[in-house]
Amino acid sequence: MSEKQMTLAYTLDEAEVTITVVRASAKIGIERYLLASKGVEENKEETSEALKILRMMLYPDLTVTTKEVTGMKYPLTFEEFIELPEDLINVWADAVYKCNPSWRLQLQEVADPLSGEKTKPSKKG
Repeated sequence: MSEKQMTLAYTLDEAEVTITVVRASAKIGIERYLLASKGVEENKEETSEALKILRMMLYPDLTVTTKEVTGMKYPLTFEEFIELPEDLINVWADAVYKCNPSWRLQLQEVADPLSGEKTKPSKKG
């Protein structure tokens, strides 16, 4: 069973930040879909594959499930979001996917960036 709510603590530039995320309701699920759809439109002119993924996946997943933030500006625009430290995004995403395990990306095949060999990832959850 997934968590209903989780709060994470993080030190960002000497400021104590807390982020509370929740399990998605039907409404949150639709908000996620709408934000990802908006990302598809905004990505039509985007050349960076990394920004495309961030705009269509991580930004919608993390922002729509976030209930409360203290210690940093929130809500964040996409441009502000992508400037956050990677380790903050990683712990935030871990909390979101613990509350919403079905949202975790499951790729059919993943290419190893060093060898180019394709493998099937192990199931996470």
